[in-house]
Amino acid sequence: MKINLLLLSLFVCSFGLYSKENRISPVEYIENWKNKAIEEMSLNGIPASITLAQAMLESANGNSELAKNANNHFGIKCSNWDGPTYNKRDNTKSDCFRKYKNPAQSFDDHSAFLKNKSRYSFLFELETTDYKSWANGLKKAGYATNPNYPKLLIDLIEKYELYNLDDNSMKKSQNKEKTNKNTPSISEINSIHTLYFTAEKTKFVNAKKGDTFYRLCKEYSISLSQLHSYNDFPPKKDCLEEGDIVYLESKKKKLTKEQIVLKKDITVRDLSQQEGIRLKSLMKKNDILFDDMLLEKGSVLKLR
Repeated sequence: MKINLLLLSLFVCSFGLYSKENRISPVEYIENWKNKAIEEMSLNGIPASITLAQAMLESANGNSELAKNANNHFGIKCSNWDGPTYNKRDNTKSDCFRKYKNPAQSFDDHSAFLKNKSRYSFLFELETTDYKSWANGLKKAGYATNPNYPKLLIDLIEKYELYNLDDNSMKKSQNKEKTNKNTPSISEINSIHTLYFTAEKTKFVNAKKGDTFYRLCKEYSISLSQLHSYNDFPPKKDCLEEGDIVYLESKKKKLTKEQIVLKKDITVRDLSQQEGIRLKSLMKKNDILFDDMLLEKGSVLKLR
């Protein structure tokens, strides 16, 4: 009996230590998501300090039930949402929250949520360096019911010096890149990558060694969710390989040329990237059921 109790106590202690060791610390969370917060600032005008402080507060630094089970780091509920959902229950009620494929989508949706709701529009007239006004404005607009919400955000921002992320020069630089984006000569000079165009005039680049999704998003001022929607990458692809074709705008549903005769074995997904045609369209035109199907050399595929 004593041995059993001893083993039980050791198990409980070990489990407790394991749980503590696997919790994400505030510093780790900041390191993981500061670049994403900066990206959202440069693309949408929301202070990086505010985005990160809200995420830290709402998700308990990524340790909350919502963050772990629904990738929801901002506590955004289901209203006006057609995507997957997650029901969080407590002793008295059940609330419906938005569920995402990954945490980055949660950050993207948080920006869209603020930008698309008219009650938050006044916030975008504030400077990105004015985190105190943003914190108070979020409470005023009804983002949270906690009367101490602004103070909680400000305390986090000042404790971890998140205001250093609100570098206004970065935003100006990004705005300058956006202004010049439609001028090919200037765009090519500012770009680290060479822009290419398909026969259908769809823009793409070839990934270089060491490239990341974030780097390309930053370079071309597009969000991570946009980049993934433009491309038909495998679901579990989390890094770019040298030579990968990366589209910077939506691929076409159909191409000018009617068909292609394959010169080598290739998967349907890779063919869609190679030819610049949307994966679902390619599969539908050729009655293909599986996106990982290997197409044999000599096969004839419809493209129009």
